Amino acid sequence: MSTPTPPTPPAPRPRPPKRKGPSPITVITGTLGTFFIVLTLLAFQVRAGKDPSLSKAPASASSSSATSGQVVPTAAAKKATKAVVTKTS
Repeated sequence: MSTPTPPTPPAPRPRPPKRKGPSPITVITGTLGTFFIVLTLLAFQVRAGKDPSLSKAPASASSSSATSGQVVPTAAAKKATKAVVTKTS
């Protein structure tokens, strides 16, 4: 009688090759392209007069009091005018 041969295990699968990330040129090109697209869209918005920082909205309460001729000292200005007196012997 012959002895049966044990079944051979299947061969292990080869690993897939490691994926490489994008090249630096691709990243730089994509970044610059996105920047210039956003810059162009903002330029069109400013030219159309729809820029909120350049609008002709009424001034806020804090800036309107400064334009009315009233001078309001700040905490830093008050601190700078305070005199320090020391005693000398």
